[in-house]
Amino acid sequence: KGHLYGACQRDLQECRNNKYLREELAHDTLTEKLDELICPSPEIVEWLVNQLEDEYKHSNDAAEEYRKSLEIKLERLSRMDEMLYDDKLAGDITKERYEAKHKSILEQIQTVKDDLSIADSTSAQRHEEAIDLIKLTQTAKDEYLDSDITSEAKRSILTELFESVTLKDNSVSVKYTFFAESVAKRSRKTKEIMEGQNMLNRTDKNNENNRGEINKKDLKNEIYPVWQGH
Repeated sequence: KGHLYGACQRDLQECRNNKYLREELAHDTLTEKLDELICPSPEIVEWLVNQLEDEYKHSNDAAEEYRKSLEIKLERLSRMDEMLYDDKLAGDITKERYEAKHKSILEQIQTVKDDLSIADSTSAQRHEEAIDLIKLTQTAKDEYLDSDITSEAKRSILTELFESVTLKDNSVSVKYTFFAESVAKRSRKTKEIMEGQNMLNRTDKNNENNRGEINKKDLKNEIYPVWQGH
């Protein structure tokens, strides 16, 4: 993962018996797999991205409330530590008891700070990564085939979308990441539905004037559920 092509020194006999993998073969296989990610309906992808952005807005509101509760807890712990120090200065508690309670409060403060750090990044990062990956699945093929693309950019695309690229029996085997596999399955299903609908359009001669509008609605009803539960 993360490498475009490997280079074997062919020191072992079994390696010397194998032919070199032609770069064109790997290129063609990768291009085919990138093509399988593309949804035939850009409208569906736009809808999915909008769905994720809406989810992020709602989850972000909940995350903000959680973050505020952590900040309140952090302030309360800080005040407790200050009051504990005042008690120590006033001689109301022993040094040993102060140190034990002070240590406990500091540990709680650190835990809350860690939780705050996670709360500030997890929700936003998860949704942003999902949105970026969905967009990448739809543009990766064109980017990969761009004559001006750098090796680093090409490697980045493959790393994001493929778990592994391996050679077996002089053929290339490609494994998607879990996310990319999910997109590929949904894209294939969408193509099947749209191809079936196109066949119906060619054979159904009834209600000629209204057929296009009805079929478009039926198409959405069939395809949208395929992409729900991303």
